[in-house]
Amino acid sequence: MRQQYVIYGDSVWIANYEDEAPPPSTLDYKIDKNSRNGPKWGPFVYVDVIAKISNTKTNQVYYLKREKVLILRTD
Repeated sequence: MRQQYVIYGDSVWIANYEDEAPPPSTLDYKIDKNSRNGPKWGPFVYVDVIAKISNTKTNQVYYLKREKVLILRTD
């Protein structure tokens, strides 16, 4: 399961990533995923994002964290 956790202050939004085809990437290691219908925080607020992904060959789960992500749009 691929999920994301978006943290804004004391609030957390948990969502599954959408299964839609992302634009083609020239970087083999880059993953593009989207989630929809989230809370209307912002725009122009900073959140922390944790992505839960897994290696489909080994079923190993990984959590990737990025802090201070600027939310530009909420539509």
